[in-house]
Parts: sequence; C-alpha cells; structure tokens
Amino acid sequence: RSLLRYIGEEGRPILLSTGASEWGDIDRSVDVLNATGSEFLLMHCTASYPTVDGEINLRVLPELARRYTCPVGFSDHSLGVEIALGAVALGAIVVEKHFTIDRDLPGGDNDISILSEELRTLVEQGTRITAAMGQKERSLTPAEKELQPIMRRSLVAAHSLSAGDVIERRNLIIVRPGTGIEPDAVDKVVGRPLQCEVEAGQVLTWDMLGKMAP
Repeated sequence: RSLLRYIGEEGRPILLSTGASEWGDIDRSVDVLNATGSEFLLMHCTASYPTVDGEINLRVLPELARRYTCPVGFSDHSLGVEIALGAVALGAIVVEKHFTIDRDLPGGDNDISILSEELRTLVEQGTRITAAMGQKERSLTPAEKELQPIMRRSLVAAHSLSAGDVIERRNLIIVRPGTGIEPDAVDKVVGRPLQCEVEAGQVLTWDMLGKMAP
C-alpha cells in the first residue's frame, strides 16, 4: 500500500479498483487513503474476462458507498453495455469499459470490448439514467402538480337533485376530475342539505352544502 500512500500524499484524485479484493483488503486501502486526506472513488470490479453475469454482484455498489461514504464507480468486464447501465442505476458515477474499433484485431482484450456504437449507447443511455435518478424525496413534480386535479377524483351527483334535498350515500359517485370535494370527505357530506339545484354528473363543492342537521 506504499503506492497508495504516495499517490494520496501527492494530492492526486484516485480511482481505486476493487478487483480480486475482499472487504478486509478494501478496508486497509481506504484507511491508507483516508489517512492522507486524498480524494478517491472506489470502482467495483470482478477481475475475470469476460465476467459472467452471476459473478458481477452489482449490489456491492451501494454497499461500497454506504461502508466508505465515498462516490463509487464500476469497472466492467461483462459483454455488452446492459450491465454497465445497471451499475449507473445503482449509483456508479464513473464507468470503465474496454473499447476497440475491431473485435477481430489480434491480441489483448478486443474480443470482450465494446465498439463505437455500443459506446455511444452507453454514454447516451447512462446520461439518461443519471438524469432520471433524481432525488430521494417523494414530492410532486411540476408536471404532476398540473395533472393532479385531472387525475384525482371528486364527489359527484349521481343524479339530479333539488335545493333542500339531504344528501344520501346513494346520491354520490366518485369520478374525475379532482376539482371538487375529495372522496375521503364523504362522511362529512352525507346528511347535509343542498343549497342549490345540481345536475347529474355535477362536481360537488363545499359552497353547495348547508350545515349538517343536528
């Protein structure tokens, strides 16, 4: 680990592969890097060429981030780009992938490398997935805020009613849009008199209702 210590003390950012390592190996390496105060990213890696799907263990990615409180990446030796895209969805902010212009070239790892079109797909789809990751908070998006009144439902008159009629449950249906009284308030509506005439299918609002009879 003297090399890690040297690079860390130089203040260089480090992308550290975890290929052929166990948790204890990673623990010791991270301890060295933390002691130097260096900036580093851990690359999940299975050191086999090509890596079969059952040995990739993408679930290690979020566990690396949790254990070491650091950004994570993926050093990918699988065929195609699908596994790398899965890694992006699990939090990898860096992907290392072998690239070639011709898989028939002799020597090296050309036969497991991706071609230019696959690289383009990886970059484009990885960028899209990253944008879609968003945030952990569950809140309405601007588009949802616009659609919410249309998507939700209201209490609606099942048939025509006259002013003074006391609303019964059979007088109500629940349909879109959600611009009137919400369905959860049905118990607060049943038993109230209407203050005006309503037509079948008309959305009910609170100003149409009188007070509940004592």
